[in-house]
Amino acid sequence: MLLVPPAYIRLKERQSEEAARQMMKVYYEKDLEFIKQQESERVSSVLAALKINCDQFQHVSYEIVRARAMPMQKPHQLQEKATKMFLNKQFIQDLTKLDDERRVYRGANYYLNLYTAFYDSKLRKDAGKIMSSYITMCLNDEALSKIDYIIIPGGSNLLLGLEVGELLGKKTLCMAESPRYDKQQPWDGEYIYNAQKGLNHILILHDVLVSGKRIRDVSEMLPSGTFQLDALFCLIKLKHNSYNPEELVTNAFKPNFDSSKIHYLLSVDEKRLENILNG
Repeated sequence: MLLVPPAYIRLKERQSEEAARQMMKVYYEKDLEFIKQQESERVSSVLAALKINCDQFQHVSYEIVRARAMPMQKPHQLQEKATKMFLNKQFIQDLTKLDDERRVYRGANYYLNLYTAFYDSKLRKDAGKIMSSYITMCLNDEALSKIDYIIIPGGSNLLLGLEVGELLGKKTLCMAESPRYDKQQPWDGEYIYNAQKGLNHILILHDVLVSGKRIRDVSEMLPSGTFQLDALFCLIKLKHNSYNPEELVTNAFKPNFDSSKIHYLLSVDEKRLENILNG
């Protein structure tokens, strides 16, 4: 039997370990190179679908990162933050390519679509923080404490509503565009009315205000005589000469509601959307 010094055995073991490390390093470097290539191709295809190039994407990413670092202590700071985050060409829909019959908002040529944007959890959380901060800036503690429900209109942004409801500690109710099983309950969530307690105080939260029709529908879908609208909050108002949402909403919820209770963080017209899209 050949006797091998312990020092020689340890040396061979170290050499074997080093060889294994070198092999794994080469393997992972090659594998990582392949992953990066696949990711690059995937990102390029997504950007092509969004009709923006890599330089534009880098600019948008930079603006969003910079916006996240901005303070949120005053309304104008929230507005600046929201402007940088949401008034980006990736969220703007060019409706000029659609016939009027295909448009939800006839006569409108540009629309700001944030619905699928909030599938991005980071962007959704950003929007939730911005809107919850805006609400607390506009309402005093007493008014906010009275709110029983945050209502999301049918077809509006449920993800944003859930985020804000969680941050403010309020129950969220989502109006369904059509009843799921009970024609007298066209909403998702639990809505309780206690006559002894009095009317439920509701706050309606919407993403992009255009005509006001979705807001008006809430007044017709909730049980009559069970609620009072205390405030309407919208992330963005899209101004258009064909629509007067303030008048429509005020008439729907009168006599205890007026236009001073309508709040929107940003206001933008089609010309500005067109300039952003083509700029």
